[in-house]
Amino acid sequence: MAQIRFPQLPPHVPARGSKLSRTFFRQLFLAQGWRLEGEFPDLPKAVAIISPHTSNIDAWLGFNALLGLGIWNGLVWFLSSEIVHKDIPDRL
Repeated sequence: MAQIRFPQLPPHVPARGSKLSRTFFRQLFLAQGWRLEGEFPDLPKAVAIISPHTSNIDAWLGFNALLGLGIWNGLVWFLSSEIVHKDIPDRL
């Protein structure tokens, strides 16, 4: 059986979160049958863009991957009005 791979961050990439939180989100990501391939550049700053393509589950998977890696400092959320206002009763 092939080893399931989840890349480690290079030394200059600032990692955030505890070992417990990174392990939790890493295992959650891998349990859904996904994997990350490739290596990260050894840079202190970068931009990661997550955009759902076919459904909103794409964003969930992307955030699981980022949180599993420990890359969450400075996350900015942009949500569509369909997500924010969906199924919210008028009385709220």
